[in-house]
Amino acid sequence: MGYADSVTPAWCTTRWLAPLLVFMLALLLRLPGLESRPVHPDEAGNAHQLAGLLTGKGYRYLPHDHHGPTLYHLTAAVLRVTGPIHAADWNIWMLRIFPALAGAALAAAACAWFLPLFGLAPALGAAFFLSLSAPFVYYSGTFIHESFVILLLLGWFAAAWRCATHGGVRPALFGGLCAGLLLATKETGAPLMGLLGLAILVTARTPWRRVVVVIGQAGAVCLAVVLFFYSDFGRHPERAFDLFRAIGQQVSRSHGTEHAYPWFTYAEWFLAPSPVGWPWSTWLLLGFGGFGFWIHRRLPLARALALGFALPALFFSILPYKTPWLVLAPLLPLVLLAGLGAAALVARLGERRTLPLAVAAALVVTSLLATETFKRCQLHAVDPANPLAYSPGSADLARLETDLAARAATAQGRPLLVQVVARDYWPLPWILRRYTAGYWPEPPTKLQPGLIIAEPAYLGALAEQAVDFTPYEVRPGLTLFLARIP
Repeated sequence: MGYADSVTPAWCTTRWLAPLLVFMLALLLRLPGLESRPVHPDEAGNAHQLAGLLTGKGYRYLPHDHHGPTLYHLTAAVLRVTGPIHAADWNIWMLRIFPALAGAALAAAACAWFLPLFGLAPALGAAFFLSLSAPFVYYSGTFIHESFVILLLLGWFAAAWRCATHGGVRPALFGGLCAGLLLATKETGAPLMGLLGLAILVTARTPWRRVVVVIGQAGAVCLAVVLFFYSDFGRHPERAFDLFRAIGQQVSRSHGTEHAYPWFTYAEWFLAPSPVGWPWSTWLLLGFGGFGFWIHRRLPLARALALGFALPALFFSILPYKTPWLVLAPLLPLVLLAGLGAAALVARLGERRTLPLAVAAALVVTSLLATETFKRCQLHAVDPANPLAYSPGSADLARLETDLAARAATAQGRPLLVQVVARDYWPLPWILRRYTAGYWPEPPTKLQPGLIIAEPAYLGALAEQAVDFTPYEVRPGLTLFLARIP
């Protein structure tokens, strides 16, 4: 299978119609569950950052457990137009819809990129896996940065490949824009671009003169975008270099004990069966991706995608810091190879006049992916046994939210005061967004009449002031107690 080179009116229609249909289908697959899944602690933290932006506090980069501003600014821009700018007026789907749109755009962008390179079948194959694979669907329904990271990474990779093989100012400028937005979204963009850039240089054999020119053109745009976003659109020039000042802290964190796991952890999470089902998406991606690479191994882009999978997979495996959503980055080039493999397999079956077998195989693959996605993204979305549900919010949060609403209804119009006494309480700020809340790492000398939520270690110290202690599991392994202060 070679590069598509025919240009007809029908082909031009296909080039925009196919990505549009892919976007609509991928978005449709991401809409269920946007409201029902309990809020993750990271989502609560991002919502807190967003609320500060919308209430006039601006953006300030905080290296620990916070990332770049693009997710917040994009969401804030839409909410300012649509109306609900106060956290008390938000429902979680209002925030999760943005990663869902980015996840759907990722599938459409992959289709649009592959169409002129390899033709319709590989483009639809890649889009199919991106639309339906459980990891991509799951994190497209979570208000975190990852969907935007992978979308921008694909844009950067496509531009970088174009620059490496053909040159040109426009792809260099577009690549610089994607790079700047990527760094303004999450810090992991830097090592990812370095690893994928190495894969491109090794396979494309670009003349060094072109490399230097492209880096100069793209680098200027990238730096301008980074400084613009981190300075809060120029309102705080002293903050423009905050990302670069935090490099040492980020490197130390990646090698520390926080979220530290052995090198084989990703294989356990994504290759081993779990109580919530079989990891069909990873197995199928590896199988089809390997086949796609073998069939197209003489093509430089196929070799670049293979290296683009292997290098980040090795890097994140060696790195002690591990979270399951980081696996989306190495999965991206593997998905593109899987699209090539699926199209090649269908073509071979078609050549042997075994079309019914090809249809049956497609139905089986679709059924396996859909079954896994339903189990991991809907049925067991916050089950601790689900490797995608890393430290999720507990289903018990819904009971806490209901009980708080009932107590607020009996407060006879007075604001409900909730005092949180705990060292770890996330995602409680999201649950308490509609109430007056205060937070203390240890019991204060005097508590105000109202409600208190405390960790178990402080129950003894609070027993003389509080009554009616009721436990709620906030996250797996974290139980807090709600009580009343007369």
